Amino acid sequence: MESAGYLKAGDGRVEFHFEVMGLVVRGDHVEWVLEAAAEVIGQTERLRSEVRIEELEALGAASEAEIETARHDARQRFEVIRQCVVSTGTLDYKWTSRSEHGTQPEQDRRSMRANADTT
Repeated sequence: MESAGYLKAGDGRVEFHFEVMGLVVRGDHVEWVLEAAAEVIGQTERLRSEVRIEELEALGAASEAEIETARHDARQRFEVIRQCVVSTGTLDYKWTSRSEHGTQPEQDRRSMRANADTT
């Protein structure tokens, strides 16, 4: 795996650099910077996906299979419950986007503690 970006901290400021997009996000707190970066990256990628589908449809040279594959890829990325595996030392747990399942932060913390107790 190659590095696509990095996080720097110093003098009370945090910077996230995502070189693939030429993106630099600066702020006072890590969670703010990462949230902003995730939003910008997500919206940019969603637009790229929409443009790709529109281009395939407009070209007329693309097969229906190519168009349907692009639509499927977009649905798989943007319309499913977002989830990742988070590792913190010896503890691994499944993270799902709070906006996807409608819980509040306190419920998420309780869920994390319950999952940690069962592993």
